[in-house]
Amino acid sequence: MPMGYEYHLSCTAQALEQMEGFLLRRGWERAQQDSSQFEHRGGRTEPNTWPIATLALEKAGLYFCDHGNARGLSAVLFRDIVDEALAHSDGVEVTNP
Repeated sequence: MPMGYEYHLSCTAQALEQMEGFLLRRGWERAQQDSSQFEHRGGRTEPNTWPIATLALEKAGLYFCDHGNARGLSAVLFRDIVDEALAHSDGVEVTNP
C-alpha cells in the first residue's frame, strides 16, 4: 500500500464549529474510535475497507491524512476542506517581499 501524506491546517474557531456539519454533508463518516475524527471511503462499502482519507478536528485546526490509495479523490476532498475553512477565515494578508 502506498504511503500517506499528512497535512495540518490552522483555522478559525468559526471554521471548526462549521466543519463537522460540512463533513457529514459531504460523505464523511464519524470514526468509531474517536468522535472528533472522520473518514471518507469514497463510496466503497466493503467491510474492512481502508479509508481514502482521515480528518481530525483539533483544538486550533484540522489534521488531514491522505492515505495514498486514491490520489485524485483525496485531492478533491482536501481542496473542499481548504475552501470550507477559508470561507470562515478572517481574511488573508498578502505582502510582497
